[in-house]
Amino acid sequence: MREFRPDGRGAVRALLLLTTLSALTFTAVHSANAQTYRTLHEFTGGADGAEPGGLTLSPDGELYGVTNNGGDPSCYSGCGTIFELFPSSKEWHLTVLHAFRGLPDGSFPYAPMIFGADGNLYGTTATGGTPSRFATGLGDCQAGCGTIFELQRQPALCEGASCRWKEVVLYRFPGAAYGSQPGFDAPINFDRAGNLYGTAQTGGSFVGICNGNYGCGVVFELSPSADGWTEKVLYTFAGATDGAWPGAGLIFDKAGNLYGTTTWTAFQLAPNGSQWDFHLILQTPDTVFGPGLSLDPFGNLYGGTEDGGTMGGGNVFKIMPAANDSWNVQSIYSFVPGGGHGNYYPGPSATMIMDAAGNLYGVTEGDGVYGLGSVFRLSPSGGGEPWNYTFTDLHDFSGGDGSAPTASLLLDAKGNLYGTTELGGNASCNCGVVFEIEGATTAQINN
Repeated sequence: MREFRPDGRGAVRALLLLTTLSALTFTAVHSANAQTYRTLHEFTGGADGAEPGGLTLSPDGELYGVTNNGGDPSCYSGCGTIFELFPSSKEWHLTVLHAFRGLPDGSFPYAPMIFGADGNLYGTTATGGTPSRFATGLGDCQAGCGTIFELQRQPALCEGASCRWKEVVLYRFPGAAYGSQPGFDAPINFDRAGNLYGTAQTGGSFVGICNGNYGCGVVFELSPSADGWTEKVLYTFAGATDGAWPGAGLIFDKAGNLYGTTTWTAFQLAPNGSQWDFHLILQTPDTVFGPGLSLDPFGNLYGGTEDGGTMGGGNVFKIMPAANDSWNVQSIYSFVPGGGHGNYYPGPSATMIMDAAGNLYGVTEGDGVYGLGSVFRLSPSGGGEPWNYTFTDLHDFSGGDGSAPTASLLLDAKGNLYGTTELGGNASCNCGVVFEIEGATTAQINN
């Protein structure tokens, strides 16, 4: 699994166990004939990279992404790349925009990049940068504690996409209390003032289950200034009822609150003057949160677990705000265990996205007919209850077309889905693919 999971995560009691929720109502559709799946690129493990992560869609229809491995051989399996995929006639062409080099550059990017107001791309690498500057041995990142980088658009003075962009490291995490290993499935997020928010999966606290060289992770803010970017730790996870190892990204609501997940909790961070107050929304110590949270226009949150649920194979749930700052949680779909390969779980493995009609789209790492992962849609069925959803299996991966999707999907204005698989594709490499599913919906993405 992509998430970092030391032992001992299930040592606290549940605030609310999804396995005890009332039986859900759903309709399952096991195949969807209106969709067309095609592979846009198979990675070779060489200069183009290997194990692609999240994608970003430009207003002009180009896809930008990162690979976790391949590229520059400074790292054992390659330090990862940034790439562009652009359509030309009926084909897509890949150009490598940057190959990471490890130290002092970044290495092992995985989270999708985001566009800033300046038109540049911003992203994270889980390692690289600089080793921890602290001599305590806590968070001592020998391969670097991770970075925040900017891919700056250059003046069009040359031909070819690779020279139109320049990678600049904005911040190198120092480790220890300041956090380390940002990213994985955790894209950063801008506020209206131009500050960046995100999670670092390790570092922070080293007490209890957070001890050793790991730490339980932090939520951070980066603020720009004339002298560079300054980090402020907004919350340090203690590995107790608050959770540990946040592996997914943060989202804002209209009031400026932040929402996210750890390995076994969902939480809210509410601004309170110069501080942020932590509020526990949901705790499931016996299951694994793979995805982050999604937000609809009414303030409802959607998330999932990779295992557990009513049937034991993972769960998709809806969190609805209630009176007195409380939340009601309702399961809307449960996955059946079995069929997965290796240690992969059948439940959703990445943050789901929502279109304007309220349909949810997600991926699983170990579900599907072949146990190699799948793409699914959950559609609200009506009937007056918020948990009536129809499940549609959009695609089952078989290996040659990809396997083990672990990054969130993208949906364009034409209703086409785009995503990546960490493995599969090229038989001699098993390095992953970028794929498209045409005609997944007629509704546009919900912002």
